[in-house]
Amino acid sequence: MRALSDSQAKGRRREAVNALLNSEHKNNLDLLVTIAGRCWGDLQEPTLCQQYLEALANSGHGAAIFSQILADLLYIPGMREPIMQQLRNPEKSLALDSMVGAMFGRR
Repeated sequence: MRALSDSQAKGRRREAVNALLNSEHKNNLDLLVTIAGRCWGDLQEPTLCQQYLEALANSGHGAAIFSQILADLLYIPGMREPIMQQLRNPEKSLALDSMVGAMFGRR
């Protein structure tokens, strides 16, 4: 992902993000941090954003990591709305709903 992050081939980069978020590696913290830090622009696409947030919530790394990564993403210009749309999605998983609740002080 680090190597692809600067690629001008957006479609291929998004395909790689999608493939990784649907692979056995989707819970890897290094991968999740790399996507958030280097490929955050791809998360403006609703499907990838949803996949990423679900992977982050279900990664097993806890609410603190979820909150820290999400807080960083929310402060990137242009990222707040795509993320908030997915956080409001009524079809989000129970795990994602629980992590969002913990982040915003709702239990």
